[in-house]
Order: sequence, then structure tokens, then C-alpha cells
Amino acid sequence: MLATFGSLLALATTPPAQCAAPMDAYCASPAMSACVAAVAKQGGALPLVALRDTDSRGGPDQWRCYSPSALAANATRYDPTSAHRTLYCSEDAALAAALTQCERPTRLVLLEAAARDDGAVCLDGSPPALWVRRGDPNIWHVHLEGGGWCYHDPPSLLEDNGCHYRAYGPAIESHTPPAYLGSSAMLMPNGTYGTAPPRPFAYFTSADARENPSPTLANASFAFVHYCDGASFTGDAAAPATIQGKPLYYRGRRVRDAVFAHLRDAEGMGSAESVVVSGTSAGGLAVYLNIDAIRAMLPTVPRVRGLASAGFFLAGHDAAATAARPRNASFTAQIMALAAASNSSAALDAGCVAAAAARGEAPEVCFFPQRSAPFIDTPVFALQSRFDTWQLEHIPKIATSNASGVEAYGREIAAEIAPLADAAAGGASARVPHALWLSSCLTHGLAQTPHWVKAITNGTHEWSAFDAWFSGALDGAHSRSWIDCNSYKCDASCP
Repeated sequence: MLATFGSLLALATTPPAQCAAPMDAYCASPAMSACVAAVAKQGGALPLVALRDTDSRGGPDQWRCYSPSALAANATRYDPTSAHRTLYCSEDAALAAALTQCERPTRLVLLEAAARDDGAVCLDGSPPALWVRRGDPNIWHVHLEGGGWCYHDPPSLLEDNGCHYRAYGPAIESHTPPAYLGSSAMLMPNGTYGTAPPRPFAYFTSADARENPSPTLANASFAFVHYCDGASFTGDAAAPATIQGKPLYYRGRRVRDAVFAHLRDAEGMGSAESVVVSGTSAGGLAVYLNIDAIRAMLPTVPRVRGLASAGFFLAGHDAAATAARPRNASFTAQIMALAAASNSSAALDAGCVAAAAARGEAPEVCFFPQRSAPFIDTPVFALQSRFDTWQLEHIPKIATSNASGVEAYGREIAAEIAPLADAAAGGASARVPHALWLSSCLTHGLAQTPHWVKAITNGTHEWSAFDAWFSGALDGAHSRSWIDCNSYKCDASCP
């Protein structure tokens, strides 16, 4: 069934019997209150029911919440001849997600024993958290959540960068509760989120084949790892720091080890044939930094590979920090300062550190993939935009209206990513069969956006390029690179 799950979902008209109740419940949920009120005002019967059918204009079939008044006599089809032709609301994405959750439920796992016995904890001392969704037991997809690095200096109230702020502060964004990125406390059953994932599983983390056409990833068993350490799962400080009178635990490396030990030993990942470890932004950086260590934890898995989306950050191109204005500390300085405070040095590749020393650079430069990428031994698929919106705003601080500045930074990313590009173009002679998708779309996080489905380079879709590479079919190929046109806004396939 797993091989055809997406096609079955696309063809379904009525929800499977076991999923009708939760999907109908969504149609009656507070999120649908405006729709319910509009239907009731028109005299439509309630409650609304979930069906996949057309609309009053004969549009394509989608999941919608229909009033029974708009249905044919058997109540399983929309009646286009009905006088009540607008007694419905289109909710395709939400109802498809509800169906996916019903067919392949996601459960929250809190690693309380690892927190207690091994000190594997979030910034506030709460246990690691992950969500697990069962699929093909032979293929696992583990996603490392992103969310930037955090820093000691209090940020402005509009940002969520302060480590203390993440662990104990007020709401960091309008759609998140307090301390989301530094704690798992509100993810517990009595917390704000309950057991629901805090972020939607979208595009390459989705099990819906219409949103994630990659059979490899849509059908895989899946784990979403909550990011709550602020340093891309690298920190390993024995004693907590005390900031504003409260402890901060920099234990991301222990969180990483606890998560993968649990997946390997308790969830069956150790018996899988293939594992892909993905991440976006700070999670993408975590792939570059941790993929070799993760592979070492999975010695019985024949194929372990990385998928790093928007994680190739550049160092040394932002405004210098000043003692008088610590909030303006540069991105590079902040990364290196937290790395030092977190005792993250053990996460660094020894070869990279030695090469940095030979250049007169501090070891912490190896947290930037432009320095560490040549030393990665595990194959990685690099998904990167040369015009990365987050980097443009936060590192060189170039406005997207400054086309010449944007293009100049894009050329720099293209030049610095050369170690991965060379390996991707090296065919069977490459030391490691890395792959590269270098986009010219103005975006951040390609795989968690519509780019995953829509972007095309050299006649190949982004998801399709990944699937071909992950299968190993391209390991001996002449090229494993998909490099877009190189000028700003040159690609018409960008969503």
C-alpha cells in the first residue's frame, strides 16, 4: 500500500471509513467557523462533511467541506445542479493533511530517560522531542529542524535570537508560544501544543504525494527532530551557563546522539536499508556538521546520505561587531562565540581544524560549510540558492532591490560552494558522490517550499534530481549537478 499511498489519496472521493470522523471534525473546527457561519446564513444544513469533489464552476476535484444541502441524494457526491451551489469551502491542503495524519499518524516522543541519564536536554533542561510517522521500514527520512543559531546578547524584541529568550522568554512569533525553539516543555501533553507538531510537515517532509512527489521521501518512515539547542546540534558543555539568573544547557550534541540512538534501537531504523538526514537553514547546517557522526551511529545501514537545504552559510562578509553595540554583533562573530561557549569543538572535523590553523584561522571557522565541506565523507545533496534571502538580509545586509549587490553575493556563494560542485561534477572519480542543486531563485529553504515541486533545472525537477541521486543510480554518472542560470531572477520556473 505504501507504494501507492499518494495515488490512492489523490483518487479518493470520500474519506476512508476510519478517517471520516477526524476529517469531518476539521470541517466543524474553530478554523472553519467563518465557513460554517456563511453556509448557515445561506440556509445550508450543518454539520459540514469532508468530500473530494468539484465546485460550482466544474473546477478540479479537491477536498472540501460541503453542506449536506449541496450533495446528491446518496450524500457522497456534490450536486452541481443544486440550488445551493456555494455551500462549501475548499480546504484541500488541510483536509489532505488530516487524511495523511489519519492514515499514517504522527506521534510525539519525549526522550526523558536520555535527559535524566545522559544530560541530553534543550536549552531550558527539558528533554529532546521528536515526532515519528510510520512508513516504509526500509527507508527512513530524519529531518533536523532549523531556526537559526541563538546568542547570549539580548536581541531586539522583534527577533528570537537570544538563547535565554528562546528558553524562557515571551512568545517569539505571533504563531508560536513562549520558548518554542529552546524548550520542549510546551510540546508535552499538558503544554500549549499538546502532541501536535509545531510546524506543518510541508513539501519534502510531507507524506502527501501531491505536495511531495518524491516516492523516496513521501513513503519513507519519518522523524522530525525538534531543534531546541540553538547551535545546530553541536553543543556539549558539561555545566550550564547562567544567563539572567537562569541556567542554559548547551547540549545539542547529546540531543543528536539520543535521538539517533532511539531511532536506531527503539524505532527499527537500525534495520533499514537507507536513511536520509535532512535539514533546512540551521538544520541544513546541522547536516553538513553532523552527517559523518550520524553515519557512524548507523553501522548496519547500507546507505546513509544527507540532504542539506539552505545550510551553506558564508563567513566573514557581515558588519563587524562593536563593544558599544553588542546587539549588532556580526553573524560570523555570534556563531563563533556561541560555538566556543557551547563547547562545540568536538563536532568539528579534525582535518578542517588543521587546515584552518595552517591558514591562521580559528577552529570555529569550520562551522561554516565553505571551510568544512571538503572534509565531509558521507554523500550530501546540497540544495542551495545563490540568492538566499536570509543570508542577503543578515550577513552582507544587501536589499533585494540592489540587483548588483545580490548578484555579487550570488557569485560568492557559487565560488565558495566549489568543493561540493567539483565533487558533483567529478563523476565516478570523485572521492565522495556529492550532488548539488544550485538555484537562482530568490528564496531560503528550497525543499520546504513550492520549489520542491515546481523548480526545474536542465529539464529536471528538484525532487526528481534528489530521488535519482539518493538511489545511487548517479554515483558513477558524469555529473550529479544541476546548476541554474546564474543571473538574478533569470529562472522562469521559480514559484
